[in-house]
Amino acid sequence: MGQRLAPVLAIAYMSKIEKPILDRRPVLYSRYIDDCLIICPTQEEMDICFDILNNRADQIKFTRERPRENWLPFLNIQIQLARGTVRTKWYRKPSCKNILIHYRSAHPIRTKQSVISNMFRVASKVSSDTDLKTESLDIARRIAVSNGYPNRCKGSQRGGHFPPRRIYEQAPVNKVTFCLPFISDEMSRAIRACVTRCDLKEEVMVVEIPPGKLCRQLVRNRLYDILCDTPDCLVCPSNRRGDCMRAGVIYEIRCQACGAEYIGETGRPLRTRIKEHLEGLRKSRTQTPLGMHRVLCHDGNELTISVTVLALETETTARKALEACWIAARDPQINRKEERMTVTRDLAPFLDLCKF
Repeated sequence: MGQRLAPVLAIAYMSKIEKPILDRRPVLYSRYIDDCLIICPTQEEMDICFDILNNRADQIKFTRERPRENWLPFLNIQIQLARGTVRTKWYRKPSCKNILIHYRSAHPIRTKQSVISNMFRVASKVSSDTDLKTESLDIARRIAVSNGYPNRCKGSQRGGHFPPRRIYEQAPVNKVTFCLPFISDEMSRAIRACVTRCDLKEEVMVVEIPPGKLCRQLVRNRLYDILCDTPDCLVCPSNRRGDCMRAGVIYEIRCQACGAEYIGETGRPLRTRIKEHLEGLRKSRTQTPLGMHRVLCHDGNELTISVTVLALETETTARKALEACWIAARDPQINRKEERMTVTRDLAPFLDLCKF
């Protein structure tokens, strides 16, 4: 999960799972990623379809929502079917924390207005009649109040109608982006007024950057909660305690017997990658750099290694580039130099900019 390909793979996988259901031709079958809405003529047919879905793969087990007070939740709405009429209203899962940008947070007022307006717009749009719309808007209003917004916040204009959603024109490519930290709405208005007075409105686009969160500052400054719990850890004795838990690392492994070096990088916790290296070394796997080094240079004898953290970088491409630079500078004997080819492929699209 979290990869760009994940939704496509989920859809392809689910298409195979759901094929027997479609062959049975239910009254209605609708799916969004892995949430399915099925209507069958009888309860018996519904139970059969449910069993078929759960028996298609051992890794997937569906749960089903049953109507509560004749309302069936699906995604962000509840559906009721009575006498051939479908009614819908807004739905929030019981597990939802209903956390929005707080009213007193250091964000531009336009950002807060957009968040609240969008919530009220969705609550109104998915409701099928006036009574249900009122009920949905009351839920949205309670959520807004719980996040510090004034009770008069309604998310609507006079007459109870929502303003049409703005259609923003795409900013011209030649506009210069002027990024500045958000201080207050008054300061932002003053800066925009200065840009207008200087006749730069068509050339400069002002973008406000929210300040750092308290959570981020606390995480950055924590000193004692990243503790090493690995017995006989190879990373922490040569570095700061807890470095074995860091992710996004360029590291060096040194053979204690001959002094040969290996430089690598990982986006996972460092101790996870070192554990893989040790497994390849212990089993003398020639597919791994350390295993090959043990077989070729030490006749399969046992080796001890030390680990040093060289640099930290969370961005993947930058980390691979740094790894290649360290390899070029140190010329480690254990590396196979394949990392340079990876960086070459990443930078190949930009060769034209170098005027070679």
